[in-house]
Amino acid sequence: MTARSFSTRLVVAFAGVALTTLLVGGVVVLGFSRARAEAAAKRDLTAQAAALAPLLDDVRVDRVRRLLPVLRLQEATVVRFGPGGDLSPPPPAGLDASDLDPDRLAAGEVVRGRKGAVVFVAWPLSPEAPPGGRTGRARALVLTRDVGGFDLRGLGAPLTVGAVVALGAALVAGTLVARRLAQPLAATRDAARAIAAGDLSARVGPRLPASGPDRELAEVAHAFDEMADELERSRSLSRDFLMSVSHDLRTPLTSIRGYAEALAEGTVRDQAGRVRAAGVIEAEARRLERLVADLLDLARLDARQFTLRPRSTDPAEVVRATVAGLDPLASEFGVALNVAAPSPGERMLDPERLGQVVANLVENALKFATSNVSVTLMAGAGGALALEVSDDGPGIPSDDLPRVFDRLFTTRPGERNVGTGLGLAIVAELVEAMSGIVEVESAEGRGATFRVRLP
Repeated sequence: MTARSFSTRLVVAFAGVALTTLLVGGVVVLGFSRARAEAAAKRDLTAQAAALAPLLDDVRVDRVRRLLPVLRLQEATVVRFGPGGDLSPPPPAGLDASDLDPDRLAAGEVVRGRKGAVVFVAWPLSPEAPPGGRTGRARALVLTRDVGGFDLRGLGAPLTVGAVVALGAALVAGTLVARRLAQPLAATRDAARAIAAGDLSARVGPRLPASGPDRELAEVAHAFDEMADELERSRSLSRDFLMSVSHDLRTPLTSIRGYAEALAEGTVRDQAGRVRAAGVIEAEARRLERLVADLLDLARLDARQFTLRPRSTDPAEVVRATVAGLDPLASEFGVALNVAAPSPGERMLDPERLGQVVANLVENALKFATSNVSVTLMAGAGGALALEVSDDGPGIPSDDLPRVFDRLFTTRPGERNVGTGLGLAIVAELVEAMSGIVEVESAEGRGATFRVRLP
């Protein structure tokens, strides 16, 4: 059996709701109508009984029977009842003594009620006066009316017309709503298939009607397009990342291969040349080693397979030691490293990971600094730590600020060849793993400041 489409099911649902509403509404209306008819019948019968009772008080029962047809009261009867509750003649419409409640009638109360589809009113009369002046049996005037016999045959045509109109309106409304809902859903489906096939430029927005769908559907379409934008951006970054890594791998490998071939072929004959070649090979090998280590770090961070080993550590010592290790590199570039790191006391943290964050931030600052890099460690409330690394370089364009933590991303001119280009990406991942936040503040021509806050 073929599954029905969403549009078909929606139209059927609308039709079902319309018919159900019509049915329930009809039942409720009939119920209210019957209740009103019952109340009206009780009022009418009570009024009739009140008008007839004075006329019948002095009339014998046999004469009452002849009088009622003359008054055109086919549903009226006078009954007699004794102390035991027996009734004669039998009440109309299947009523019995328990319905008429002779005790209440004997006390002069009017009894009203309903039995099945019959509404009745029993009005007490004066006792019968037989010959001889004796007191006869108590009497009551019983009026009945059937209120349950609604003539549905007269309502058949209106009900049928109403059902057809309701069903037609439901089908029209369901079709319009189904089209309105199905169009953006179909557009989302087509865009998803296009993206799955490799076309990351597919979007839902351009295919939506000019008037726009409902708010929820617009939000779904907008979220889908945001996801597609992020996928396209991620693929572009991945492609750029692979190209950059390939370039960074190829350059040192070319140097290593060239100098190794020169040594193997004997082109470099003097001792100084061989030492220089070996030095180049060693430096490029270390560069490759650092690049591979950074790539492994990123892979572990992405897979959440790295571990933090916190222990009681003075963060100021870690910061000062890490910056001191980069002094030779800073001197080579003619940049001064200024450290302000008063000890905040022992903290539970991973000194290696903290040192890695500091080293990567300082190396990034050395790429662009003109003459000065400042490193500041501050203690915040609740044991928090704040680390700031600032440079006096050309700054970062505002459009590039959201992307500075992307892998191998750089647009700032005058960049020196420091690190692997993965440092800031590693910083962002490490800080997040340590439940901290990292942010950057910069303006063109005014340098850049990176801030790390650790709990």
